[in-house]
Amino acid sequence: MGNLVIGVIDYNRHLSGVPVNIECEIFSLDTTTLSGHLELIDNVCADPIYFTVDHGVINRCIDAMKEKRSNVTAYREMTTNALGETKIKKFHVIGISNNP
Repeated sequence: MGNLVIGVIDYNRHLSGVPVNIECEIFSLDTTTLSGHLELIDNVCADPIYFTVDHGVINRCIDAMKEKRSNVTAYREMTTNALGETKIKKFHVIGISNNP
């Protein structure tokens, strides 16, 4: 799983302790920084969400860009703003499987 640290990152950001499965479309990927953007399938009105990926799944991520839908397993990095609202800042992708 690389150098992924689970727990408190700072006062306003933290990683979920349990990975989630999401259905999404991966539409951008930078293989140098191992990061990109994805769009959730069930929430077409939402903005694209930033993600990072481990070296072990980078090739599957490249393949997933060719598909309209992929199932992604990831940890959520949450952030809390000054009003106390919590939202997803980015996903830390640990697994990808393409839909048939």
